[in-house]
Amino acid sequence: MKVHKNIHLAKKALPDYEFDELKEYLLREWHKVPHYNFLKKTEKPVNKVEKAIVKMLGDQNYHIEYWFRWNDSAPWHVDGDEVFERQMQFVEVKDKKEAWGQPAYASYIIYLTVDNVVGGEFECTPNVTWTGGPMRDSEFEPPAGSEVVSIVPKENICVRIVNAPYHRVKQVIEGNRVVMIFSLWKEVPKGYMLYNHWRVDGDNIVPSKWPYKE
Repeated sequence: MKVHKNIHLAKKALPDYEFDELKEYLLREWHKVPHYNFLKKTEKPVNKVEKAIVKMLGDQNYHIEYWFRWNDSAPWHVDGDEVFERQMQFVEVKDKKEAWGQPAYASYIIYLTVDNVVGGEFECTPNVTWTGGPMRDSEFEPPAGSEVVSIVPKENICVRIVNAPYHRVKQVIEGNRVVMIFSLWKEVPKGYMLYNHWRVDGDNIVPSKWPYKE
């Protein structure tokens, strides 16, 4: 269902049995998953998460980046090559554009758990899209008068955004919310050239591994 330009919503992302299986698995294993993960379109899915995403998409025509968040809020940002930007944050460059990542082609947000949640709305500016700059810009605010679409979290809905619109997640005041997010890439971004999995360690980002194949 098309909600607005660049925003689509599916009220039932997965069949009930597949959703319940993925939810049960991730609630048990999510803390083992590195902060940033990548599946190249030339590689076979090796864990339940990758297999579920590929099955959901129906193909593997794009590279897939995926990650999970519990009750995290997020300021206005664009989904893009944050791994590269984190790698470059302590590197001196002549032109700041050299440290900017590139945006993903599309992103999907799937709500796995919404347990008595107050707050945590997903907000997106369908008409304000990335035209340059860092993916994570703490100073960005939508221009005055910009339209903002707000989506209340509900289990097993999927929000799809395309063309790199700015979006944020408001603070969860009460309850628990677990989301799976994945982005599609036409080309492998710089941050994933060497490794498919990364974790944040303080201010640094370091290579990591998925703990096992399934």
